[in-house]
Amino acid sequence: MSLGMRAYAEEIAKRVPGVAPDLEFATFVRESAPGWNEQIRLPRLLRRADPRLVHHLSVYAPLLGPRPFVITIHDL
Repeated sequence: MSLGMRAYAEEIAKRVPGVAPDLEFATFVRESAPGWNEQIRLPRLLRRADPRLVHHLSVYAPLLGPRPFVITIHDL
């Protein structure tokens, strides 16, 4: 993850709960390049968390991940 994307992710994680204190938030950090972890492990973790909405900070959303989800496309 680039420094700019990391800063964006940290700011989102820090500020959004203050804007919506009635909602619960969970953060999942990618530890490696897109691949097995993101296509197999992450969807399992997300399903256990049972989210109402998932925000992926890149276009590498898991193919079989929970829906609905939102992605951010940086530097378009």
